[in-house]
Amino acid sequence: MRSISAKLAVPIILSGVLAGCAGPVQVKPMVADPEGYSATNFSSARVVVPPGVLASPGAERLGFKRLTVYGESLVAGAEKKPDAVKVTYETTYINDGNNGAVRIIEQTFSNGLPSGMSFELNYHGVANMAIQVAALRNQTAHPIMFLRSVKAWDSLADVRENSVYSFEGSSSIRDPLAQSFLRNRHCESQTFYDANRFIQGTPGRAIDLLCTDFNSNGVKQTELKFVWLTAYNLAISTRVTSARGTLENQVERIRVD
Repeated sequence: MRSISAKLAVPIILSGVLAGCAGPVQVKPMVADPEGYSATNFSSARVVVPPGVLASPGAERLGFKRLTVYGESLVAGAEKKPDAVKVTYETTYINDGNNGAVRIIEQTFSNGLPSGMSFELNYHGVANMAIQVAALRNQTAHPIMFLRSVKAWDSLADVRENSVYSFEGSSSIRDPLAQSFLRNRHCESQTFYDANRFIQGTPGRAIDLLCTDFNSNGVKQTELKFVWLTAYNLAISTRVTSARGTLENQVERIRVD
């Protein structure tokens, strides 16, 4: 989710940012050192996270230090043209303290060339606390959008079958004049199955999380599907659908360090 998938998931918010008081930022530091840029700007030690969002260090352990997902994304517009766009992607999740936080770096490639990047500080891969999306073709990026306050933020320390998890709050860029945007993500877990069915060789169990994003008026904006892997306590994005179209992530392999 993110470069392409993040564009589908948060288009209205980011469009509002650029239409307001903030302008685009340069991507050179991101491209030159993605991991350094992520550590400097998206670490939970540097991002001010609202109280109650993250557990104390070590309280929500993740089963990895670094996990990278490789795959292909199929992007189809809402007009349902027969020729969908295929891109490859590489999404890296970095354990940021065994407190539920992961730093995410996603890179997408079109015809073998880098086409997009995105960075996040995220809660178990399901709900972001900070996000930035870059279009490499234009050599510009949106300003970082930060989670500013929360109304509801359910724990994912123990994901169970047929359960509901809600993440509701407001986000804005780091500008005193910036407008805040309400966000509401509602997720429902399904039933467990062998994680080997998702990707061969993956240990433990998996469970689908079906999520819906609503705006401040309760209107549905985005539908998302994640696969939660119990071995890693992490959600992997597999589908994003919005008014702009549908993105299907076809995961090919996972590398765990």
